[in-house]
Amino acid sequence: MKKQSGITLVALVITIIVLLILAGVSISLVIGNNGVLTQATAAVEDNKIADAREALSMALAATETIYYGQWTANTSTTRASMYPTKLAEQLTNLGYTLTTTFAVGTEADLTLKNAAGETFTFEDVLVAANTGKATIGEGSYTKAP
Repeated sequence: MKKQSGITLVALVITIIVLLILAGVSISLVIGNNGVLTQATAAVEDNKIADAREALSMALAATETIYYGQWTANTSTTRASMYPTKLAEQLTNLGYTLTTTFAVGTEADLTLKNAAGETFTFEDVLVAANTGKATIGEGSYTKAP
């Protein structure tokens, strides 16, 4: 009798089962609750919030610089009188629109919108009336409709 060589049916079934297990684990790592896609989406949103926070910080710094420039020419100039409009202008220059009202010395939530229609809300934003020190709380992101 001639000797036959090849794989057995049992070896083939075991190989298929192992491949199915590996595929299941791989798929759950990619699209699961804490998968790669979920983490990538969260990272994109965190990056967008950070960009908007940086724009708000830069606008506040530029507005403070404008205030001191005006104050040196006229010491009766106050932050409260020029901040709201100048802050809105600086944010517009950076590609954002201020969609909430802003008052110096009053803690409030500020909402910005970018050209793509995405909305960013920052909690407890405050500019001190006497020092101009700005604080910005937590930020959140809402996708464009």
